[in-house]
Amino acid sequence: MTKLNIFQVNGVWQLGRPHHAQEEDDEEDELSTQDVEGDRPQPAIPSRTEMLTQIWTGMQDMRESMRNVNIRFDRLDERMERNDQRIDRLKDTLN
Repeated sequence: MTKLNIFQVNGVWQLGRPHHAQEEDDEEDELSTQDVEGDRPQPAIPSRTEMLTQIWTGMQDMRESMRNVNIRFDRLDERMERNDQRIDRLKDTLN
């Protein structure tokens, strides 16, 4: 099974290797002090269940954001329709 190589930088979980890590350095499990915020030890890598929960929560947040965007577009569409009707009435009064 391939090692996933998950690490945390400034409180954000990332998949892959730190940008300054060497490819042949696969045996090293510890991050350099550049990757550790302060000198505090990093929290343990979350389990697959925790990671999937975080991903699912992020997807739900994105879904809610997309709903909000759709609501805004619907409101804009209604507003444009009202303005279009006003323009039509104005044209009728000018003719």
